[in-house]
Amino acid sequence: MSRILILLMFVFWLAWKPQYCHSALLGPGGSIGLFLAVYALLVLGTRAWSQSLARQTTAPNLGRGLARFNLVMFAARVFILIWFVAGLGVLGWWQWIDALLQLPRIDLNETLVGMILGTLPPMLAWIAMWWSQYPAEIAFREQNLLSQLDADLPVHSSPSFKSYFASHLRLQFLFVVVPVLLIVLTHDLIRLAATVAVGSRWGLSDPDDPFSLMAAALLIFVLAPEILRRVLHTEPLPNGPLRRRLEALCRRTGVRYRDILLWRTQNNLGNAAVMGFVPRFRYVLLSDLLLETMSDEQVEAVFAHELGHIVHRHMAWLAVFIVVLWLFIAGGGAWAIQGMSSIGVNSVAAQGLAIGAACLFKFLLLFGFVSRRLERQADVFAARTMELSRTASCEPGNHVGEYGANLLGSALHRVAVVNNIPIKARSWCHGSIATRMRYLRELSADPVRTQRFDRFMQFLYGAMVFALFAGAAFCYASNILP
Repeated sequence: MSRILILLMFVFWLAWKPQYCHSALLGPGGSIGLFLAVYALLVLGTRAWSQSLARQTTAPNLGRGLARFNLVMFAARVFILIWFVAGLGVLGWWQWIDALLQLPRIDLNETLVGMILGTLPPMLAWIAMWWSQYPAEIAFREQNLLSQLDADLPVHSSPSFKSYFASHLRLQFLFVVVPVLLIVLTHDLIRLAATVAVGSRWGLSDPDDPFSLMAAALLIFVLAPEILRRVLHTEPLPNGPLRRRLEALCRRTGVRYRDILLWRTQNNLGNAAVMGFVPRFRYVLLSDLLLETMSDEQVEAVFAHELGHIVHRHMAWLAVFIVVLWLFIAGGGAWAIQGMSSIGVNSVAAQGLAIGAACLFKFLLLFGFVSRRLERQADVFAARTMELSRTASCEPGNHVGEYGANLLGSALHRVAVVNNIPIKARSWCHGSIATRMRYLRELSADPVRTQRFDRFMQFLYGAMVFALFAGAAFCYASNILP
């Protein structure tokens, strides 16, 4: 969810137009001062609360305190985005940056320079929140040591702030920011080349032209894994029994990849990931803490979950979903503007804010639903694959068995323990660990449920393909597409 919020800051800046802006409430100086001061107060206030919470944290109230801590920090990060939108539309931040970057015949607002300056305050506030949450998070980790010892897990000293900051900077911030900046830079270069070649007659020189942005995004999307594997501090997983076991699993499932990587997190994170749509640039990552705290069987189950994303082409389906959403937002926006104008709402700013709020709500609701179903399908694939590996069966339609469900469930539980995550904590993109474990047990108890789930996913994919064509027709009817 954190990465989505960061991405939305860039989206709002690039999509913002002068007609969406009101006059600054307190004058230019006062409004900008208020805009920046609220961010500073948010960081200082959460830091004071974090320090107070760290002094009060004890083992008996660990679960309740951790849940409250996660909720407050999530709300604070959502507020960073909301306040940024308020700064753009009401407090004059967009106009201030526009005046700062004003050059004859050149609009820098939608270039790399404009985006960096425009999003700088919320990005700095986002980074500063790691300083705010550090005392409480370290206190929770120290209180969780007893449960880790009871689970016979290795125990590490709490990270220094430098190590903690660097880990979060790589994973939560640079992982999103670097590809976005490269997309915008590539977009700028395409526009510059088009302008030099044929001037304004070529649509690619227009900052609002979607095709130049799509071309830049596609190029970076293909090459991003090569960049991100360096951002995340990775290296090839050493040759040994575990690597050979994982390579054999890839051969059995027909998955092609560039390499299996050891993800160095200074033992701050126990997780796995897959990057890359094209096999030549595809990597599967396993973190150091994950490998240290799990058995080979559990690592294999987590690895199989990542392979499930590849086998079922989840990245491609997410791309289809984004296109579908954009088509309906664009077409629906045109109809919404006509409807609001017919009832007397003619303010461009009011129309833009209303449509933006509706689109944001639709995105958060639908993306979360689709993402959780894809995660569940990857869980089912992993549990089914582990069951087939144990029985040496090649039957592709086998249901989720008890062994596969229990093995993946134990791996998910271990992920929660080592990452200090309450197993009942809800996740917008993944669902709670407890819910995922319970669903696997239910599937293992009734083979028919696995088949029913497979049919549901086929229906979901079919619905997305239908929505793709329906959205294109809707946009055509709304005069959005030529």
